[in-house]
This record gives sequence, structure tokens and C-alpha cells, in this order.
Amino acid sequence: MMTRGCTKLLHSGLSLAMSLGAVSLGAASSVCLFAGVAYCVLQDSPAMASQYRKADVDAEIALLHSDSAQARKQAAYHLSEMGIDAKPAIPALIELLHDPIAYGEAASALGKIGPDSKAAVPDLVACLADVNLGYDRCYAATALGSIGQSPEIAVPALAKMVASDDDATIRRLSAMALGDFGGQAKEAVGVLIEAVKTGDPEMRRDAARSIGSIGGTDHDIPALIGLLSDEVDGARLGAAKALTLIGGEAVSAVPKLVELLRDSSPAVREAAAAALGEIGPAKDVVPQLKASLKLDQGMTFDQNVSEAIKKITKKARGR
Repeated sequence: MMTRGCTKLLHSGLSLAMSLGAVSLGAASSVCLFAGVAYCVLQDSPAMASQYRKADVDAEIALLHSDSAQARKQAAYHLSEMGIDAKPAIPALIELLHDPIAYGEAASALGKIGPDSKAAVPDLVACLADVNLGYDRCYAATALGSIGQSPEIAVPALAKMVASDDDATIRRLSAMALGDFGGQAKEAVGVLIEAVKTGDPEMRRDAARSIGSIGGTDHDIPALIGLLSDEVDGARLGAAKALTLIGGEAVSAVPKLVELLRDSSPAVREAAAAALGEIGPAKDVVPQLKASLKLDQGMTFDQNVSEAIKKITKKARGR
């Protein structure tokens, strides 16, 4: 699973300000709109193994049952900083998802624990769907991706958010979380393709990135070929990567991928070459690839083209 760094300082400041009453609900929502992209989406960076003592974890677990809402909130936040070391807290954190004050921190902690939090998926899906929870649903969306378990439950829920939620941040974070499921989220590719076509620039970029991590099915190939002509670099890149994962069944994409060997984006050119190698033998592809080596488009591009030629030649001989 891909990690995307950590911005704990932003989240710590938000939690502290809200707990002290220094930030209005409206201001907190605005901060969460930013933090949803700058922190809660990035919460999947694992803590250092055995960084915290068992006694530290046990103390925070005890505080999750405190009569003080703010104590529960702070304990959940501290557990979120402990990552996988907070695994013993999973049952109590799942209960805390029903706490009107601390559910955001509980979701964050469960996400940072990772796949071991599988039992929390149904409750996180419920939190994600509860519009009364506002921007804090961002923690549920990101936690589902970080946990990456029970795709039969999580993927449809996230896809529904991408397709129809009223909040742009929730739609975007749900799209990003789907990418964390990789090939287990193929049923959501159609929704993500539509998001690339109709979303704002950030949504288009992130939905396309998830498509590139998931791949797709035979049914998605025509729409993915359409994205290869999109004006957004990230859309073309995501489509090319998805076609790479689909492989030989995407032979109808070859003519457009050959065109992309001369794309203005280096990343798109490199992805197109890789896709052609995975798709395999097709008419006149090898001569086109060899011709592209004369264009001086960079070392990575040349390596991808050379590897593609080897793969196509090998597959042709094996027919």
C-alpha cells in the first residue's frame, strides 16, 4: 500500500484548537477541508515499530472510557500517533466511532493501525455515509483506504461517495481511498472514469491516479482509451497505467498508445511504452517503438521502450 507522508502538526493544531473552543465550527470545517487533503488522506504512514511501550498504549485505552469527552478525544488522537502499536485498542476505538465528539480521531487511529482494523470497516462505512458528521467523514474515507480490507463492503460505499456525495472533499478522498484497494476495486473504475471526465482539476487528477492503481475490466477499455486523449496529463497517465494492468486484452488501445510515445508529458510517454509492452504483439508496434528511441526522450523512456520491445518479441515467439 502506498504511503503519502505525514503532516501531524496540522492535525494536532486543529484538534487542540477545537478542544479548547478556540475554533468555530465553520472555521474548523474550513481547516478540515484543507486538512482532509493535507493530513487525513496522508494518515497511512506507519509509526516506527515498537516505538511505544505497552503501558503507554494501555493508559490511552483506559482514557477512551473516560467520562470526559475531551479526554476520550485526546486519547484517540494519541493512539493515532502510535500506529500499529495501538492494535490492542481496536475494539475500544470501534466503540468510539459512535462517540459524537471523538469519532474522527477514532477513525484516524484505526486507519493508522492498518489492515488489522478490518473489524472496523462496517462502522467506518456507516460514519462515511452519515452526512450529519460533516467534514470529519474524511477520516472515515481515508481510514477505509488505509485498512484496505473487506472490499465487498468498502468499495461500493466509497464508489457511492465518489458518484453522489454533496461534499467535494469527501468525493475526492473517497476516490483516493479506492486506489488503495488496487485490483480489488475494479467495480469502481466506471465511477472513477466519470469523475475524471466531470470533476474539478484536483478530482480529475486523483481519480485518474486511482484508476492507474486499479486497472479495469474488458468493459472499461473503451472509456480508458477515451481518456488517453484527455487534455489533463494525469488522466492520460492514469489511463495508460490502467491499460498496462489489463494487458493483452487491451489490444484495441495500441494505436492511441503509439501516439502517446510522442506525448508532451514524459510520464505519459513512459507509461505508454510500458503499456505497449504488457499488451504484447500488435501490428507495426515494434518498428514504432524502435523509431521512438531516436527521439532522445530520456533514460527512463528509453529503458521502458527497450523493455517493451523485449516483452513483445518474446510473446510473439511464444505464440
